[in-house]
Amino acid sequence: MRKVIVDKEKCREVALLMKDFSFKHPETKRDFQDLEKELFYLFTVVGICHQINWNFLMKALKDIQENYPSKFTPQYMQEISDKEIYDWLSAYPKKWRLEKRFKRGELVRDMCGVLTHKYEGRVENVLRTSENKMGGKNGLYTLLKNFQAYGEDPLCKKSAVFIDLIDRFGLWEFSDWDNYIPPIDYQITRIALRNGVVEVKDPELLKKLENNASVTQEEDTVIRSAVIDALAEMTKISNRHSKDLQGFYWALGRECCDSDNPRCVFCETSNCSVSAYMNINCGSRCPLVNVCKAAKNKELLKIREQNFETTFY
Repeated sequence: MRKVIVDKEKCREVALLMKDFSFKHPETKRDFQDLEKELFYLFTVVGICHQINWNFLMKALKDIQENYPSKFTPQYMQEISDKEIYDWLSAYPKKWRLEKRFKRGELVRDMCGVLTHKYEGRVENVLRTSENKMGGKNGLYTLLKNFQAYGEDPLCKKSAVFIDLIDRFGLWEFSDWDNYIPPIDYQITRIALRNGVVEVKDPELLKKLENNASVTQEEDTVIRSAVIDALAEMTKISNRHSKDLQGFYWALGRECCDSDNPRCVFCETSNCSVSAYMNINCGSRCPLVNVCKAAKNKELLKIREQNFETTFY
């Protein structure tokens, strides 16, 4: 028996609702004076974005790039110390998430070392080698596996985020979006588990999710793989791109369906992530409240995301 399955009927119900949604994205295409500068910035940000706030990390590294440009280069950063990376991010309030076990210094040195020695220090050369493809032997997913930060995750979460961002910003174009793998993190799995598009059949794993107990890497992969399959199912029915559905689920997880305090029908948040991804007046209710298993069965709200300490997300 599979530990986690896709509920195709629930996927259909949710997809038919989302078919009428109007999606948008906070990141928009704009002109860049220096393509490589922006590519390297995003490559670095995504590569060390785990266990840390995305907005904080983007600003912190942009400040370094603008104020200390000679340091924000592959040549310099291939030998950067753990302490210097820590100093760059030291304003982050959750200091334990900057500890050495999260390997940011190690990951930066590896990314920049591979970039310097194999691609003449240019992210653009990696992209050109891919010939504008994500999949296949020389596609970007395969090429990025040579970088530790991007290759550790068997489900390629960081690679997908990087692809999505450089597409949205108009930095690069790809010709094979059918090979796109939506990036799945804990925010998205929490929504999928509670909403019911995936269902945990293994009693031991379900107990772990309810009690916030640690899961294994194998269990983490099983859960996220099922969510990827559920999004693929919803994509077929809704005729929406999986990028849109993934971004929407992520926004719901960030704003509406908190681990401990889900706001199903009452929310006072203004300018939230959901409004950044949708043209909608939610009326202070979760947009999926009418098709959510947990909204109808409060016992299911005990289910949390998987507790897995990782450098993947």
